[in-house]
Amino acid sequence: MIRVFIGLDLPEDIKRSLGLLKSSVRGAKWVPLENLHITIRFIGEVPENILQNIKEELREISFYNFKVKFKDIGHFSAKSTPKVIWVGLDPLEEIMELREKIDEALTKANIPLEKKKYIPHVTLARLKNSKFPDVAEYLQHGMGFFTREFEIGEMILYSSKQKEEGSVYSVEEIFKF
Repeated sequence: MIRVFIGLDLPEDIKRSLGLLKSSVRGAKWVPLENLHITIRFIGEVPENILQNIKEELREISFYNFKVKFKDIGHFSAKSTPKVIWVGLDPLEEIMELREKIDEALTKANIPLEKKKYIPHVTLARLKNSKFPDVAEYLQHGMGFFTREFEIGEMILYSSKQKEEGSVYSVEEIFKF
């Protein structure tokens, strides 16, 4: 079994800009710069033969290069506890259109659709035992954040291994638009 997801890589200068958002929020574990990406679709654990089917279907996707930028920071919560600090994207239309094409391809590979709503973002930090006032103060300082516009011209099928020090991502295949 191999744990996989589909993502978009970021230019190095954009990763460095996002790295400048790192702060001393209580309970925050910041994502290392090399792991920053936009997850388009988390797939999860699949057998090797299914991985090959996924690759075949993803190769059939026809898409076009598009430009995005990061703007705004926010958080996701679960059970009234902040869990993730993220940065959002603008515009969202192309990302959502790409997501639809990926879902269609994955359905052909017998991968079930995700049940939760998809919100395009980059995870900056995962939070443990953080309180809303800590996160609110951080978000207030980050209001108005944005990056330059950059071009997306490929999607990547990544595998992910969980290690004690965090996730390690490997490129399984790159799909150019």
